[in-house]
Amino acid sequence: MPFRENYNGCKTYGCPNCGNPEQSLYSRSDRLGYDAWYCSECGAYPPVLLNQPILALAEQIRTRQCDNSLFRHCACRQPTFQRYGFTASGSQRVQCTQCHQVVTLLNARKLANRLQPIMDALTHRVRPGAIQKACHLSGKEFATRLPLLAQLLTQVSRGWEKEIDFALIQTRTTRQVCRSGLQHGNNKQYETRLWTLSSADSQSGYLLLFNDNALYDDVSLTSAVLAQSLYHLDHVEPDLDSNIDVLNKAEHTYSKILARSQFDKLAYSLQRHAKSKEAQLLRPVYAAHAHFQNLYRMTHCVPPSAIILEHESFLRGASITAFSHEIGKGQTDLYYCHLTQKIDTLMPPVISKNMSWWNEKWYRLSIENMHGNWQAGIGVLTNEHSKIRQILPSHPDWNQYFWHGFNHWLTPEYARRISLKRLHQWQAVYRYLYNFVFTDRLNIKATHGIEPTQISAIADFINQEKLNSCKL
Repeated sequence: MPFRENYNGCKTYGCPNCGNPEQSLYSRSDRLGYDAWYCSECGAYPPVLLNQPILALAEQIRTRQCDNSLFRHCACRQPTFQRYGFTASGSQRVQCTQCHQVVTLLNARKLANRLQPIMDALTHRVRPGAIQKACHLSGKEFATRLPLLAQLLTQVSRGWEKEIDFALIQTRTTRQVCRSGLQHGNNKQYETRLWTLSSADSQSGYLLLFNDNALYDDVSLTSAVLAQSLYHLDHVEPDLDSNIDVLNKAEHTYSKILARSQFDKLAYSLQRHAKSKEAQLLRPVYAAHAHFQNLYRMTHCVPPSAIILEHESFLRGASITAFSHEIGKGQTDLYYCHLTQKIDTLMPPVISKNMSWWNEKWYRLSIENMHGNWQAGIGVLTNEHSKIRQILPSHPDWNQYFWHGFNHWLTPEYARRISLKRLHQWQAVYRYLYNFVFTDRLNIKATHGIEPTQISAIADFINQEKLNSCKL
């Protein structure tokens, strides 16, 4: 499924132009002090976006996280395969009957010999910084086995999750750090700070997708496009007081967004932390659109009935662009969410309030369950009010739960010493551990009879899935 080509256009719910990129519907304007498209139907001024960085990041996410297969793909549209003998080490080979390309299936025994010691150490809670020593691996051996493990775990998890429908999705942002690899004028190396976005299933906590705003240097954009796409701001917007009332949080967030020179220009880092030897750091708005394009690609067959967003204007714009068809048909609704941890157990009344020049309606309600007690502020973005009690059925912020666990497992202090690529590999490994090992969130043991900590069982499942898809 190809990605959308044009990300400009109206992003106002209820407008007949919402999600429509047809340029003739809009006129260029700088009335609000930034380059925008004016929508005469609703009066909105969505900022002009460059399409190339979104597509480049979206494709990077797809190839590295979603379609990151250990098998080579032939170019045939509907390939069929036949068995084609074995390699010298005993691996099954198959051949495309059309282009005659030969694909070697995974050698479960060989993979287990290489990767099972690492998996065993991880399941015994050995942390990333100690894995190489615990497994008695040289630097070269570790540098080849970790990416292989990350790729294997990513591929099998994508196979398992295809069978699951995710009806309610939570999306939140966080910040991650890694080594920049650059020496500055004072011979000091500043860490790279990454704006990171993730989406999780609201019921089970299954972490579906995450990405950051780093575009690897092996992706080419023209110098002019890259210059306009880079993150250029040199300050950090202050965080909100975590203990204030959720509706006050919403009001303060609207004020912060309106105070920007442009709604989608979020300041998350100083410039000295916005550089990397391995990649270019783009504006967060481009990473957000790339994220939702991949989320849509993963869920469009059975679209989510609700997406619960962190309160950020360009997250709403990116999600309404990606799911515009489903939102227009009433299949998917969007909500903002603020949370405050409750200390007392008193239940405040449900209160509603309209806010901002967008006149969005907010509700304050209480959540109490086995995971804890929260005060939640829910902003309704697509006019569906009846779901607000249903959209957070268990933990109201699984993304924060995931990243809190990750930052304890791979501490920021250790992350500052590793490369961007190594950080991404460890993130992929931890996603698997969190989803299937620490808690079996998709019930894989019962559904497939597979022990998710056994490399040979994982490889056998991937091979069988490949054989079934090939219709041998």
